[in-house]
Amino acid sequence: MDKITHKVRCEQWTNIIKECLASGMPKTTWCREHGISDKSFFTGNEFSEKKHISLH
Repeated sequence: MDKITHKVRCEQWTNIIKECLASGMPKTTWCREHGISDKSFFTGNEFSEKKHISLH
């Protein structure tokens, strides 16, 4: 993955993680309602952790 693609994915997942956390909903429920698989969500969290935004 090139640097630009990585940066874009980090930004996208960071926004997704922030939206989920702000919703106050359980992560699995939020993912289901937004058409995101649990696996994709937690893989996306790996991107966001590099920017210090975590689910924990």
